Amino acid sequence: MYNKLLISAGGGIISRNQQSEQAEAATIAIGLGGTGISCLRELKKEVYNKLKPDADNSDIPNYKHIKFLALDTDAGSLGDTGSIDTIDSNTEFFNISCPDITGLLDRITTLKNEPHLKWLKTADPKSGISGLSILNASAGAGGVRQIGRLLLLQSSRAFTQKLEQIITAARAGLPGDAPLNIHIFTGLGGGTGAGTFMDVCYLVQYVLKKAGLYGQAQTCGFFFLPDVNVSKAPSTEVKEYVKINGFAAMKELDYAMNYSSNGGEWNQIYDGFTIISSDAPVKLAHLITATAADGAIRDNGYDYAMRVVVDYVLEFMTKPYIPEGKNANDGIFTIESHIANIKRCIEMVPKKYGACYDYCVLGASNTYLPYKEITTYLASKIFESFSYLNKNIPNENDLDLFIHSNGLKYEDISRELNSQLPTVPNFAVDTKTLQEQCEGITPDTIPQVLSQMRDSIPKIAGVLETNKKNLTNGAENTLVENAKSISSLISRVKKSLIQITSDPAKGPYYAAAFLHSNATKDLQNKVDGYIKTNSDALAYARADLGLRDQAVANTLREFQNSKKLNRKSKGEAYVSAVHGYFLAVTKIDNLIALGELLKEFKKQLEDLYNGFFKIFTTVLDNLISTFNANLTALAEPITTVEAYSKPLMTILDLKESLDASVSEMRIPDIVNHFIDALMNDEKTWISQDENKISASVTKFFLSELDAFTNKTIIDYLQIRFKTTDPNLLKSKIYDEIMIPAHKDASPLFWTDASKYSISDASKIGYCSVPEISPEIQAASDDLHMLDDKITKRVIESTDRISVFEFLCGVPMFGYKGVSNYFGEYNAKKMTGAHLYESTPEDDRDFRKLPNIAPFSSITVERTQTQLSNSDEYDFAFDNGIIIVNGEIGEYRIGIFDLNHYNNLINQINQVVATKNPVAINNLLNELPSMPMVSDTRVITSNGSAGYQETVVKDNALASLYIMDIIKEQNNVLREYNAAKEKLNEILNEIGTGDKISSDFVEALCAGIIKRDEQNIFLYTYQKNTFGIVEDAELTNITTLPYGKQMPLYSAFVEYKKLDNDIRNDISRLVQEKMTQDYNFIVENTAKIKELVAVESQKVVNMAHTNFVLEADEIISVIGKINKQLSVM
Repeated sequence: MYNKLLISAGGGIISRNQQSEQAEAATIAIGLGGTGISCLRELKKEVYNKLKPDADNSDIPNYKHIKFLALDTDAGSLGDTGSIDTIDSNTEFFNISCPDITGLLDRITTLKNEPHLKWLKTADPKSGISGLSILNASAGAGGVRQIGRLLLLQSSRAFTQKLEQIITAARAGLPGDAPLNIHIFTGLGGGTGAGTFMDVCYLVQYVLKKAGLYGQAQTCGFFFLPDVNVSKAPSTEVKEYVKINGFAAMKELDYAMNYSSNGGEWNQIYDGFTIISSDAPVKLAHLITATAADGAIRDNGYDYAMRVVVDYVLEFMTKPYIPEGKNANDGIFTIESHIANIKRCIEMVPKKYGACYDYCVLGASNTYLPYKEITTYLASKIFESFSYLNKNIPNENDLDLFIHSNGLKYEDISRELNSQLPTVPNFAVDTKTLQEQCEGITPDTIPQVLSQMRDSIPKIAGVLETNKKNLTNGAENTLVENAKSISSLISRVKKSLIQITSDPAKGPYYAAAFLHSNATKDLQNKVDGYIKTNSDALAYARADLGLRDQAVANTLREFQNSKKLNRKSKGEAYVSAVHGYFLAVTKIDNLIALGELLKEFKKQLEDLYNGFFKIFTTVLDNLISTFNANLTALAEPITTVEAYSKPLMTILDLKESLDASVSEMRIPDIVNHFIDALMNDEKTWISQDENKISASVTKFFLSELDAFTNKTIIDYLQIRFKTTDPNLLKSKIYDEIMIPAHKDASPLFWTDASKYSISDASKIGYCSVPEISPEIQAASDDLHMLDDKITKRVIESTDRISVFEFLCGVPMFGYKGVSNYFGEYNAKKMTGAHLYESTPEDDRDFRKLPNIAPFSSITVERTQTQLSNSDEYDFAFDNGIIIVNGEIGEYRIGIFDLNHYNNLINQINQVVATKNPVAINNLLNELPSMPMVSDTRVITSNGSAGYQETVVKDNALASLYIMDIIKEQNNVLREYNAAKEKLNEILNEIGTGDKISSDFVEALCAGIIKRDEQNIFLYTYQKNTFGIVEDAELTNITTLPYGKQMPLYSAFVEYKKLDNDIRNDISRLVQEKMTQDYNFIVENTAKIKELVAVESQKVVNMAHTNFVLEADEIISVIGKINKQLSVM
């Protein structure tokens, strides 16, 4: 069957009159992985069905400004069935397949040494880190995103060259400023599409920037969310990795789409070049789901998702209607104006959480007129009449009559071979001369007098050869020889069979059966009989030649031995024998030539059948099968994607009238006309080129069915609604087409109602209507009155009414799959799910990207990282690092001047070294609350009224870049505050040190601490243990480091080391002594002053000599002791 004509394969009888003009733009459609290529194929099919090709008369529709490019790791995804949506593996497929993924994984440790592959995740058994492994052996990339990416990056240069080539080709012949639209289709759950889409987006950007086209080009991404593939996943295992891959891909996409806010960038080395870009992957991103808001997976959800995307893209490939007097820039709807409109809408959507809102969700409904189905049905009904052709088979009498009529009997062929054939001359010979010439000769010598007989043989053979050549010339040749027209046998057969083919009572199968038949004898059988007959005759002639040869020998001998009396009669007998001999030779030559002719003729019959009539009947067989299959398909109700694509009228609605129209046609004449047209156009079908055959058949039937193909959509609307009144027709169109289409066009989005309300999205829409119908346009105007978000778009289409609705400003976190898939993603920790997972050579780790859900939207199960980042943000906010300008709603991060900060730290360190309380107090009074701010970084503040602070915090926490800046400034402030705190600690220490020295002096004066009278190195203190007071050693000569050289200072140091409780007990004993025996204290104080005066000088000298590093501290303590004694 011929897919180009087969309805079930997307083909059929397609009228150029009912196709739309192409937009004057270059379009590149790129499909990644299985899902992306499915969408690409659907788009290609619709392009071939809906858009006029570049040339109306081409056998193969060509669209030089529309290019398709499929990229996959599995060539099987192309589905090369010959249908019109088949991707050309030579020109439209970029193959990154690997026949041995396991072998590839074995080489990863070597591959990752390449500069562009440093990110490759490899196993590290010592650290317990697992490497990449295949999840699905039947998938091209094994279901692993990093494997898909690896296969692309190995061919990144070739891929950019392919992009450059097709972009150049698509733009050729267009004005320099003509639009360039690039559409990228990909699933997010597999290994190939999800593993390559980020790189492909940035490789496309690279090529466009390199060509100076980036500003001019519009790049659109169509991202099929994981639920689209989960609904079709063949196993639980596949569903699991689709969800995990999908979550990882969504996380990365969402972060990249928000680069302008989060400060991130794409930075990747490729094969010979590097891409660094802070632009989003695409200028317009679409999220495609197959699940309703309530979580129900839609019937035919996968097909619905594909069809919505394809019709949406096709809308921009269709030339918009430009009213007279306007040009394409006068407010005409284009993809550029569409994107600008969406951007404005996104700015206006309410934002209660900080996130990327730069996504669109699509909805569509299509009411179409099945022009192709109508013309194909009519052609199929006509082809029903062709089925009788193969029932007519000639019988043997018919064959005999054909042979007789065309002079093909054995006798006829022999006679024509002998046409104008000269004879062996026979003449009287002078006996004496003959005798003289025969004297002494052998039988094999012909006397000169009889040489004419001998010499006639080559001449006769030459005429035979000429006649044979004329009779065996090709089917198209007729030669004229000897003033007589002799047509070749095969040309007569072909000419006669072509005439039979055109005979309604017989036809092509009848004609072909003359050449080859399994049911009865055919020409080849007859010629086989001729060959047998001729072979028998040749054997007889050869036997006769032997007798003739013997007769020549006998008569020669008798002639040579003859007497004068009988010499003449013997001579005449010899001449007659020689003549008979040469006649026999001629007979044999004739039969040999005839045998060769018959064998050649049989071969020509076989070739004529195999190379012409068999092909012709095979073509007819295929056409009959194709149109029979079409009748079967069209006899069933049209299957459409639920609530999306609805026919204006079905074949079943029109069947009665269409069948009546066919019954009124002169079907036999059409059949004969078709057979003649096809037979006379041998170059179309002889090579069995489906494209040429389909084009020829389409052209024929469109000519025959022009009464139908020239009908407009209004003609059929009038039939459906049974009215020609424009007002009534408009009302019917509005009520029965526009209103249902408007309802069915509501976008499909699986919404997480706990975090997001789809009603917050901004809606825009278009009602696309044909330019040729005022009634449809008027109904579209009424729809705009009902819903002012739906704008009329007039296009040069003739067969459909489409309503498109877009929800703009939809955040990724609003997708229910984000929360549903997070659990499996977080639990599984699947290696290779992210493009970057930290390697020794590349420390980037996309696993650490912020959660898709904004921080403030998460009420439970916040991660430790999220909580820590929240604390960091709050610290910065509370301490004024985040600077708020309430008048303009601006939030900035203050960036500290590090020079100023370092100067402040140096000042603090210098004063700390002095431990001078006055200097410290002065510095504390002079120091600012924080270092000076020399620069700022903006935090995106796009929250709705009442949500500004929440959104700003969400935006900050959603940015690795912003959080790094905040943490850096927080650390600077913390270090600064810690330095200031050190000053306060020193002041406290100074205050505490004075009290300790004062308590030590009082204890000395009260005798609670005393020097032993016999051992000047021993100092003791009174210790109260359970009410018993006894002396306890404080320092001795062995106490390090001061006990031997400066015992008084050693006593103070050891006293300071005592537990607070012990020192407090000593203080209580001092107080008791002061109360009970104050006079002792007065007397003892005088002694202590003398002791300290003597010891102080020794201590100072020893400090400068043996304790240089501690000298200042030692001298300070001795000074305090003396100061305390002076006031006692």
